[in-house]
Amino acid sequence: MPLTEDIYDLLMKWKRKAGEGYILRSIDKGNNIKASLEPSSINLIIQDIQHISRTKTNIPFSGHSFRVGGALDLLMAGMPLAKIMLRGGWTSESSVIRYLQAWDLMED
Repeated sequence: MPLTEDIYDLLMKWKRKAGEGYILRSIDKGNNIKASLEPSSINLIIQDIQHISRTKTNIPFSGHSFRVGGALDLLMAGMPLAKIMLRGGWTSESSVIRYLQAWDLMED
């Protein structure tokens, strides 16, 4: 889906303010724009979205949740293990298998 004109205008306004680089960035208490998001910020943002959306889970979402979900989506779409490993950046089968074990538990 293409960006709406309003979203495009907002992105261009942000780019003029933030300069070149990542779109998503941290802003410190002094309103200084950082080069990127801090890893700890990502989890806080995701958990805030989870809270606002009233999504209930046994454990809070994290950036890691998206990696697991992406791997499971690819598996359920019939993607071979080798391609899942490439897409997720895994170098060993044992690592990706740990992620995919969640799928096995969902099937029971």
